[in-house]
Amino acid sequence: MQVFEWSIAYPDFISKIVSYVSTPKVSIYDRLWTSTQLDIIENGKKYGETEQEIRKTLAKLMAGFARTPDYMIEKIKEEEFDNYLNSFDKEYSNIFTLDDYYIQLKAIYNHNIYKDFNNSIEETVKHIKAKMFLIISETDLLVNPTEPKKFAELSNSKFLLLKNNCGHLAVTCEMDKCREEIAKFLNE
Repeated sequence: MQVFEWSIAYPDFISKIVSYVSTPKVSIYDRLWTSTQLDIIENGKKYGETEQEIRKTLAKLMAGFARTPDYMIEKIKEEEFDNYLNSFDKEYSNIFTLDDYYIQLKAIYNHNIYKDFNNSIEETVKHIKAKMFLIISETDLLVNPTEPKKFAELSNSKFLLLKNNCGHLAVTCEMDKCREEIAKFLNE
């Protein structure tokens, strides 16, 4: 999402932008899951949960949204589920703290590059000078693909629509294809 922000804030600085599984504006659906995570953090702190427990709950929620249900059912065998669940009982980074994540969620919740241009995609794209390449996951549950697809069409940006069952992590499931398409875009 940051590259979308940069495309507006620094139009003469960036000549090419590659954005993957991102959006120029979060959708109502995106705001729902973001709001849920903010509530988990706020309520956890309010009721004295440890940062470890709050992060564990968030990690499980994100695991459910980062991939599609089909992916999870295909990749995690019934007899492995308890081990999978136990994998969330781990030490989380002291560098990337819960407070850091909370601030990022607030930024995501309010992300909208159209806001300074009367909430108009058409007006916004007139201010973007960089050539853009968007990699969009059709099955993304974290960043709804509707807004980036609309943006790609109205801005005449190059885009790659991934249609696998990997959800938000679609790029990792088609890394070679994405690497090839990014290289083509950068070499144009």
